Amino acid sequence: MHTNHEKPEISYFFSGEFREYRNLFAAYCPPPMKMHKGMLLCRHGETKGWMYYLCRGQVKVYVSNYQGNERMVAILGEDSVVGLDCFLGEKTSLMNIECMTDCWIMPLQSSTMEALIRENPDFAVDLTRYYCKVMRQLCFDAENQSISSILIRLSSFRPVHNRFRSNVQ
Repeated sequence: MHTNHEKPEISYFFSGEFREYRNLFAAYCPPPMKMHKGMLLCRHGETKGWMYYLCRGQVKVYVSNYQGNERMVAILGEDSVVGLDCFLGEKTSLMNIECMTDCWIMPLQSSTMEALIRENPDFAVDLTRYYCKVMRQLCFDAENQSISSILIRLSSFRPVHNRFRSNVQ
């Protein structure tokens, strides 16, 4: 855990991470297609197996709770890879990803990513570094969203527990 005087260098905005590989993506992906503002690229609980190289525009990555409230996880800008949890094509997506602006994207699948890695090993290194930045950001966010005090957890549990007991009796 970091202390108050440490700066974790965390950002919720990712952009330009794969700029040097734009031509590599262009060689393996179809030409960029336009997605309009408000369109969903990925929906929680669906399996698409598609990721996207974001050529232009911005997307938001967020989760929704059962009450319909959204919690922003990240904003991705140009030269980002969108939908990384779809790298495991058979797994369902954990995030919602929505275009905040009109976007131009190149779709790709896991097999495309594997081909890019084989074509350019430096891409594999940069992809790993990107995953590490994303994981650091998600861990930092989880830490800040969690309740670490046992007293606070107990006090928020007790009223629910007492209401449950009075309903059972």
